[in-house]
Amino acid sequence: MIKKEYYFTIFIFITIIISLSEYKLAASITHEVSILRSSGSSTGEYLHYRNALSSIGLNIKVIGNFENISLSSDEDKVLVVPGDAACQLKKNEVTKLVKMVENGLNLVTDQHTQLAEALGIKFKKSKFPIASITDKNHPEIQIRWKQAVTAEEFEKENSEIICKEPKSGNSVLISGKLGKGRFIFSIAAFDNEKSFGYGRYPYFHESFLKIFDIKPFVKRNRLVAYLDMGYHDNDNLADLVKRMKSYGISEVHISGWYSKERFGEEYDTLINRCHENGMLAYMWLEFPMVTHDFWDSHPEWREKTALLKDAALDWRKLMAMENPECFNAVTSYLNSFIENYEWDGIDLAEFYFESLEGYTRPGEFTPMSDYVRKDFKQKYGFDPSEIFKHDSKYYYEKDKSAINKFMNYRVSLCSALNRKLLQFLKNKKEDKSLDIYLTQIANPFDEKLNRNIGVEVNDFIKLQKEFSFTMQAEDPYPLWVLGPERYKKIGNTYRGLLGKDPTLTIDINIVDEGRDNPYPTSVQTGLEFTELLSVASQYADRVCIYAVSTPYEYDFKYAPYALSSGCSVVKVASGEFKTHSKRSFIMELDSTFSEILINNNPWKCYNGNSIIIPSGDNILKVVYGKEMSSSEKLIIKDISCDIESFKDKGKAIEISYKERRNVYVTVNKKPLRILCNNEEIKPEIIINQDSGNYVVCCPEGNNTITLSLE
Repeated sequence: MIKKEYYFTIFIFITIIISLSEYKLAASITHEVSILRSSGSSTGEYLHYRNALSSIGLNIKVIGNFENISLSSDEDKVLVVPGDAACQLKKNEVTKLVKMVENGLNLVTDQHTQLAEALGIKFKKSKFPIASITDKNHPEIQIRWKQAVTAEEFEKENSEIICKEPKSGNSVLISGKLGKGRFIFSIAAFDNEKSFGYGRYPYFHESFLKIFDIKPFVKRNRLVAYLDMGYHDNDNLADLVKRMKSYGISEVHISGWYSKERFGEEYDTLINRCHENGMLAYMWLEFPMVTHDFWDSHPEWREKTALLKDAALDWRKLMAMENPECFNAVTSYLNSFIENYEWDGIDLAEFYFESLEGYTRPGEFTPMSDYVRKDFKQKYGFDPSEIFKHDSKYYYEKDKSAINKFMNYRVSLCSALNRKLLQFLKNKKEDKSLDIYLTQIANPFDEKLNRNIGVEVNDFIKLQKEFSFTMQAEDPYPLWVLGPERYKKIGNTYRGLLGKDPTLTIDINIVDEGRDNPYPTSVQTGLEFTELLSVASQYADRVCIYAVSTPYEYDFKYAPYALSSGCSVVKVASGEFKTHSKRSFIMELDSTFSEILINNNPWKCYNGNSIIIPSGDNILKVVYGKEMSSSEKLIIKDISCDIESFKDKGKAIEISYKERRNVYVTVNKKPLRILCNNEEIKPEIIINQDSGNYVVCCPEGNNTITLSLE
């Protein structure tokens, strides 16, 4: 039997243990990466670290001088001291930093400095060139440096090599221990002066998180992705959808140019599985390519190039949709494709004319169908095919006015055909809920490209104002040299053209085309991948990836965290946080909880330890402890749009949202009664066979939805 006088001691001990475990959780949630900025430096080395680490959702604090460092030796704290800042440290400051590492501080630094020497790194007199490196985590990826550097050989006892120079085998990036702390050291500056933080160590973040045992905790599962079924012939489609869900993909644009007669079962499976997982499914069109079967069945409607050959260009076999008979046949086929499947929307993508190089590539230049030739001749008095004949007086090198007339004709025709298709889709919306995207390669900064493909940007801006579709801007190759900053340029330009209200999406092309310098890898991967997503999410409402098959799976792991740019969580007290974001996001906890309050109201929007946080400014309170039984509770585990408000009504819950397309709400129990704006509705309810959750398909609009167990 325990003596009475020991009860108080035991109580105090338990209280301390609980407090420590809560502190550990709070620390891991609110950890900061602090970066020491050098004074009077124009190199901006701290920016490289800031860009890299903020792109995976970590909180970054920039410190102006050493006196402002107020870090504890907590193992969740990380201090980054770039080489230029390390050179400015005084001897006593170096001593203090090393002592902090010995007591548990995590440190990142680079280049040969007194700080590096104090960490126990021994530098040799011999030097070696670095033009490329091998990362131990991805030895199969060739990593090139834009500018080769000459570095000193060095060594550190009991260190671990992260990156090495492949020819010499010399260490370039290492990790080590000093007392209770750990550090990462680079012999070279973290990145090139004019790079963005991924030019030398594209996989730095993976080692950083693992070595310092840190996990980002704020994410947004709102990635849009293209899916070409032709690249997934050997995939189990149900497993593919689950993988996409784990990547944070909430919306899939599925290739619509495979014959529904041949691939109808695959379309059904993909769409249904997407809906079971609370994901939206769009039909992705690449007109004037329809299907290979359509091409084979209608040789009379095949588009022609300027050499009057069938326009089978690259993978697209183009149809002459300017011909009214062809257009009607295409829309008739499209109508049946829409009616046969439960699409959430249509992506009318890249409906322009070939070629990207313009009329100087007549073997790829379109359109030159019989219909175009006849229509143009009636308007301008000559057959446009004459423009491409050397012996013709209209040959483009002889008569610039002739080719200018035809180029203007193409622009008008392209705009008119897009408008006809949008009108057709608008009419379909009257009897079926369909969201519409219009994706264009048009580049507001490249008039030559636009003219080559027959596109006038202002025409498409006018179409958006008329039809209210989601404008999706493709990632124009000529702007890639700007790095992630190009999305600021693209986003601000389109916002200026569209205004603030229309939804803007930026499409990022992840492609392996053997890219050379200034890119470190042949495909956008690692920190380049996360920085592209992070910056794009700041300047667009949605970010789309081309395609599911092109990024590496280990890169997709970080996509949700990259999309959390602008989401802020600040600890204000034990278990209490201020949150701020213009969009909903997810906050991942390290422990279970018994209750959640947002703005002092009960909150039942969570999945396991992941809490769905509403947009705006909020106060989140978490009561840690064993999760209460959910047998009597209705809980929102996922939702495909931003939540504006939530109310707990005992046996019912109420959510409000504003969305112009279907909304999928995933709950743990099947609602028995559903109201939309106080009127009872009977939406489709889908059960997810894997999780046992229920997905309710709610209508588009500015709605308040009540889900009730009674």
